[in-house]
Order: sequence, then structure tokens, then C-alpha cells
Amino acid sequence: PPPRTIRKDVTYVNVGALQADSRRLEGLGNCMADLDRNVLHACHAGAIIHCLEQWQHHEVGDVEYKELDRVWEAACKYGFRLPEESTKKILTYLH
Repeated sequence: PPPRTIRKDVTYVNVGALQADSRRLEGLGNCMADLDRNVLHACHAGAIIHCLEQWQHHEVGDVEYKELDRVWEAACKYGFRLPEESTKKILTYLH
């Protein structure tokens, strides 16, 4: 579920999910009942990216901050991006 809106001075966005480009990845369709079509939980997107990149490490436990840029670049390479709803909220907040 989305985070509870507790503070008025904080913008809450769903970044626990990534939107897949259906032209780049086949067979995803509607993977999650609680998310829009072609939107996956970040952990599922991570598993797909690990498989495509043939990485042997896992993402269980503490976040490996030194790996974030490499993982994000790989996600973008396969057509993943922030869901449109999250992007709109972030852009509205920045302007």
C-alpha cells in the first residue's frame, strides 16, 4: 500500500515500484494486482535485472549504496523507469 500521508510539508511518492517499457520486455502484462499494468514492485524488477545482467549477488539486507548507480543504469538499459504517477508528483514538488 502507499505510504500514509502524515506530514503536510513532505511529498510522498511510490518509489517502491518501477514501470517497465512493454516494448523492451515481453510477457510482463499485469504482474501485480495492486499496481498498474507494466508496473512492478522494485524487488521483482531487481530480480529481472539481476537475471538479465547475470549478476550473482543479491539485494537482500542492507542497501549497497556504492552499487546504486550501476543498478539504476542497468534498469534504464532495459527500459525501467519511475512510474508516471511518481514522476508527476516529484516534478510538481520541484516546481
